[in-house]
Amino acid sequence: MTKKEFFDFVEKDNQRMLELLQAKNNDYTAGSDNALANFDQAERIGIDPVKGILLRVLDKVKRLETFARSGHLSVKNETVIDAADDIEGYMKAIKSYLEGREFP
Repeated sequence: MTKKEFFDFVEKDNQRMLELLQAKNNDYTAGSDNALANFDQAERIGIDPVKGILLRVLDKVKRLETFARSGHLSVKNETVIDAADDIEGYMKAIKSYLEGREFP
């Protein structure tokens, strides 16, 4: 893949991801204006939302590991690309939580 092909892919995939995140956000936030309402629920049980998202990421990483080892996934309506998309979406959520936080 050439650099141009790669960056064309990135541009196209970013647009697809934006549309996917908008649709999922609608489903997971119950009509709230808070785009992170579903992740904020972690605070109800004393978990920082970033840690809650990381747990979800680890679930998806495990699915990718299963695919890498066996070459297939048993759930037919969720592809390995879906798992990668979910991780990418979770990373966007984490980055939005971390924006503005101070780090040592």
